Amino acid sequence: MERGPLPVQRNISAEEEIFMRTLAFFCLLSEKGCSFDADIDGDEFQLGSEDVQLDPELDSDSDSDAGAQINVRAPLRPKERCNGKLGLFTNQYGRSSVRCRFRTKEDPAHLILRNLDEFNLLYLQALFENDHDQILRYEVTAKAQGYGPLFPCSFSAAPSAQKQLCPFWHRFSDGRLQRGVLDRIQYKCETVFDIFTPYDLTSCPQVVVISRNPHSHPPPFPVKTPAPLLDIFSSLLLDMGWKLADATPRKVMIDSGFMSGLRRELGWNQSSDPALWDLHPSLGNQDHTRRYINTFRSRLFPNGTGFEGAKALADVQMNGPTDEKYVRCAETHTLDDGKPFQLVICMTPTMSAKLMGCTNLSIDTSFKRLHRKWQEFEIEAWDNIHMRSVVVVRAFTTSQSADAHFILFTRIFEIATSDTGLPVLFMHIHGQGFQSWIADAHKGQGLGLGKFCQALCAMLEDFCKFEPTRRLRDLDPYDHLRRFFRLCITHFKRHIRALHPYITKEAYFAMLSLSSSQPLADLEGTFRVIELGGKKAASWLQDKLVGTKFALPALYQPLSLIPLDIWKASPTTTNGNEQAHRNVNRDGVNLTILAGIMRGMQYDKRAMTSIQLHASTGIYVRDQFSTHFLRQGRAIKRHGIVQRRMEDEHNRERNEGGNTQHSKTSAQSNNRMRTQTALYTMVPMSSSETEQALMREWESSESAFDSATQDNSPWEVPDMHTHTPAPPSPILNNFSYCPSLSTTDTFHDTADFDDMHEQAVPNHAIVDRSQLSRYSTLTGALGDRNVEDFTEGFWTAGAMAHQFVHCESASAVWPEPPVTTDPEDKRPFSSLRGALGE
Repeated sequence: MERGPLPVQRNISAEEEIFMRTLAFFCLLSEKGCSFDADIDGDEFQLGSEDVQLDPELDSDSDSDAGAQINVRAPLRPKERCNGKLGLFTNQYGRSSVRCRFRTKEDPAHLILRNLDEFNLLYLQALFENDHDQILRYEVTAKAQGYGPLFPCSFSAAPSAQKQLCPFWHRFSDGRLQRGVLDRIQYKCETVFDIFTPYDLTSCPQVVVISRNPHSHPPPFPVKTPAPLLDIFSSLLLDMGWKLADATPRKVMIDSGFMSGLRRELGWNQSSDPALWDLHPSLGNQDHTRRYINTFRSRLFPNGTGFEGAKALADVQMNGPTDEKYVRCAETHTLDDGKPFQLVICMTPTMSAKLMGCTNLSIDTSFKRLHRKWQEFEIEAWDNIHMRSVVVVRAFTTSQSADAHFILFTRIFEIATSDTGLPVLFMHIHGQGFQSWIADAHKGQGLGLGKFCQALCAMLEDFCKFEPTRRLRDLDPYDHLRRFFRLCITHFKRHIRALHPYITKEAYFAMLSLSSSQPLADLEGTFRVIELGGKKAASWLQDKLVGTKFALPALYQPLSLIPLDIWKASPTTTNGNEQAHRNVNRDGVNLTILAGIMRGMQYDKRAMTSIQLHASTGIYVRDQFSTHFLRQGRAIKRHGIVQRRMEDEHNRERNEGGNTQHSKTSAQSNNRMRTQTALYTMVPMSSSETEQALMREWESSESAFDSATQDNSPWEVPDMHTHTPAPPSPILNNFSYCPSLSTTDTFHDTADFDDMHEQAVPNHAIVDRSQLSRYSTLTGALGDRNVEDFTEGFWTAGAMAHQFVHCESASAVWPEPPVTTDPEDKRPFSSLRGALGE
C-alpha cells in the first residue's frame, strides 16, 4: 500500500491539467513504445530496419486501423516487439498525430494516435524532438506554479508496500526524464514504550501504555488492519455463506446481512450505513480489502470458485440427501476435434420430473451470466397447471458446437431418467412424449439435438409414420429436426430487420413470408424474389437452403413434418427463455462458475417451492392468473406499444424529409391506433357502455375520416343491438365496424406485417383501416399508397375490409376479388401472393 503526502485542498488550473496530461502521455509512450507485435501483426516487416520511408499520404481523419482488432487487454508475452521511434507528425490538413516511423501502407498495424486535441502540442513536440531549451521553458514555468517534473517530490510509502520506484516522473540533473527511485530511510528513534497489562484482563480490561522521548519520524500510515478488527471482518464475511463465492468490496457493502452485522459491531445508529473504513482506515483501500476477501473465501471454498470448486460441490451433493441434489455433474469431455469440453448440469429431482412431463420445450443460451469462457444453457417450459414459465434444466458449458450439445443432451436425459425412472420419449419416434422444441437459429443447438434423436433410434426397427418407407434408424439429424424442431420467429425477424437497408423491399417481405403455417401459392417464386433482392438477400437464402438446412422446415410448416395442430399449439418464440435469463440475471451477472451455480440453485429452488405452494394452498405468484386471455391481452398491448414506437419513428423521418402532410395523416392514424390498443386492454363492457365508447370514438374521428374520403356524404351509425354489418359506404375505405365480433372471433392485425397473427380481441372491436395503407401485406408491391389507390390497381378498399377482418360474412382468410364491371379492377391476386406469400 502506498500513499503520497496528505492531500491539501487547492484548485488545479487548466494549464496544470494540460501540462500534466501531456507529460504523462509522453512518458507512457517512452516506456511502452510501438504496440506492433510481429507474431500478431505479421512478419513481412523486419524489426529494427532503418530504410523504411514514411508515407505522407497515410494520415487521414479515419479512426479505424488494421491493428484495432488486437485485444489490448491480453497479457503481454515475452516476445520481440517493434523498436521503431515514435514521432509527432502533421499531415497536409494541419492535423497532428503520433505514429511509429515504421508505419506504412504495407505495415498499417504499427502505432498511430490521432486524437491529440487534449494535449499541449508545442510541449509534446519539444519532448519528441528533445529540444532542451523549449522543454526547460515549459518545465521551469510549471515549477514556479508548484507542479511538473522539476518540482520537489514528497511521495513516501510504507515499507510493507515494497515499492522501489516513485509513481511520478522527474527531470534529473543530467536531463533524463524517468521515475524516481525510493530510498529506505533508517530512523534512529529514541522513543520507548512501556506497556503494562493486567494479569486478569477479564476483571480489569485496561492496558496502560507510557511513551517516553519524542519521535524522530512522521507517524506511520494505518496500512495494516489490526488482528482483533480483522477477526470481526472475517466473521462478518463467513456469515455470508454461499454469497461469499462472488463477494467483492462493493457487494459486501450492499449485502443486508453483512451491513446488519457491521452496524451491530460498530454500535452504529445513524441513518446512513457505515463504510468498511469505519471499522479501520486500512479497509478503505479496495485492493487491500479484496485480498482479505480472497483469503477468507478460500477457507469456505478450498477448491476455489472455478471448475474445480464446481466439481467438489457436485461430489458433496451426490452423497447428500436426495432433495438437496442440484449440481448433478461437473465433467470434462474431449470433442472430436480434440478440444476439451467442460459442462456442469444443475437440476433437482423435481425439475427432472417436470422435464419428463413436458410436451413443448424451449432452449436458449445466455452469454453474460458467467465470465470468460462459460455460457449458461436453459431448458424452459410453460406449466399449464400452475400457469407459469419454469426452468427445468440449467447447465453451464464451454462450447457451442454440435458435438458439445449432443453430449449435453445425452447427460441431461440420463440424469432425468435416473431420477424419474421414465425413458425419454419423442412423439415422432415413440408416439408420445415431446411434441416440439423451439430454439434460435444456432446451428450447434439444432444439430446436436438432431444427433441425440438419431442416437435414440440407432437400435429401432420401426418405420417412420410420416415416411412409411423409411426406418427410424435411417433418419439423419436433419430428418429428425424436421419432425419436431421450430425456430423462434422473433430471432428470425430480428435478423431480417438487420438486412433491411441492404435488400429490396420485395425481398424483405418475401423473407418474412417464409415464417408461416399456411402454404404459399408459389414458393419457388418467393425464392426468386429473395434471390433477386440483393447480394445479402441471396446469401441469406443460400444459408437457409444449404448452410442451416433445418431452418426452413422449422419456419415454414408445409416443409415440416410437424402436424399442423401441434405446430400451432407450440410456442412461436423463445420469450420464455429470454424472460428466465432476465430474471436470474437480476441476481448477478459476470459471475464465477461456482457463484453462478449457487445463485442459480437459490433461484430454481424458490421457483419449485412457489409451484408447490400453489399446488398445496392455491397461493399464486401474482394477483391475476396468467390465463390465455390475460396473456393475449398483454401481447396485444405490447404489440401496440411497438407499433406506436415505429409510427413515431416514421413520423420523425417524414418531418425531417419535409413531407408534413403525410406526417399529419400518420399522426392522426397513430392517435386512432392508441385508442384501439386501449380498447384491447379494457375489461369486457356491457352493451350500453360499449355503444357509448364506440359513439365517442366515431364522433372524435369523423372529421379525420371526412377529409380522407372522396365522398363527404353523411353516414349513420348502425344500431348496436341489431348486430348487422355497417352499410356499404365510402367511409369503409378507412374504417370498419364488425358488431358480431366477440372474444371468440379473430382479426388479422395488419398494422405490422412482422406480427400478422390471429389475436383474440374483447367485445365489439374497432379495426382501423388507415393502417392498411403502409403496413399491409401488399406493401412490398404497392409501396406507401393510400387506401384509395387500391381502387385503381387492385380492388376496392371496401371489399378489402373483408380480407383482414374475420366476421360472420367472411368465408375465408383470403377471399377471391369481388366481381366488378371494370376489367382493370380484377388483376389476379394469386400472382401478387405468389411473390409475397401470406
